[in-house]
Amino acid sequence: VLDVGDLVVMPGIIDPHVHTCEPGHTASEGYSSATKAAAAGGVTTLVAMPLSCLPPATALANFDKLQSAEGQCRVDVAFWGGVVPGNH
Repeated sequence: VLDVGDLVVMPGIIDPHVHTCEPGHTASEGYSSATKAAAAGGVTTLVAMPLSCLPPATALANFDKLQSAEGQCRVDVAFWGGVVPGNH
């Protein structure tokens, strides 16, 4: 039993479709700003889409999103990878 007085304990929200534009277009939205906004709104996990960064995360060699996010995230972040023709 967790007594928090007049407060409410609720599960966090997961946003499975977030276009973080890092690396590449951080003026649009990077991991720092996206995860700060998520935390302020009660979102505990973001799932980053693969196509809004440069280069797009559609091949393992281009999956720089992991390194770009390191040390910037205020909530949990997961990553989609893009499946397109020819990305072996």
